[in-house]
Amino acid sequence: MTKILIVNPNRDTDMEAVILANARKCAPRDTEVDAKSVPSAPLFIENYVDEIVAGTGMLELIEKEEANYDAFIIACHSDVNMDALREKTSKPVIGIGQASLHVASMLGHSFSVIQTTRHSVPMKEDMIRKYGLWERCASVRSVPGDDPTVENMIKAAGEAVEEDGAEVIVLGCAGLAGQEGVIQDALGVPVVDGVACAVFLAAGLVRCGLTVSKRRKYNPQ
Repeated sequence: MTKILIVNPNRDTDMEAVILANARKCAPRDTEVDAKSVPSAPLFIENYVDEIVAGTGMLELIEKEEANYDAFIIACHSDVNMDALREKTSKPVIGIGQASLHVASMLGHSFSVIQTTRHSVPMKEDMIRKYGLWERCASVRSVPGDDPTVENMIKAAGEAVEEDGAEVIVLGCAGLAGQEGVIQDALGVPVVDGVACAVFLAAGLVRCGLTVSKRRKYNPQ
């Protein structure tokens, strides 16, 4: 039995429940998935300061649970503190942002990311460049009025498909987990949820006996 812990970097337990439900729906049969929030973190991760504030609690959670799980998932689409967690543990650490962007690049010529707020758009653009996928990115859009209802998600994603040439849509927030099906049905293109992607990637790495290299970058010595 493979055991995966989803680290919710904020302290929103309602979001934790949404994330966990979607993760368990997508997990392989031989995989057990749990989720834990970080009580000392902000209610939501909305900016770089929030990321720093959440960091200590995330590291403490990984240290406490390392012996109990085979892999860890960071349930924030900005992959907050991912490098630090990969340095901290010898187990695989998957960020839902990196997972979803790479999966999206396998499903079509170009993808668009739909963000829940306008101010997070440049942050996501920088992250896509960091992962070397900018040439595959059609656009990064936010939903109308920063209000991520299903209707607004469909509107923003539809504009990305029709106006920007996106062939795949990526949901840019862990809290949107579970909306991918209705958006996909409405638009007729693949819609990628990072939580689902991270779960099957983490389970696959564990099954194959692969983890993060400690040769250089993630060697804390």
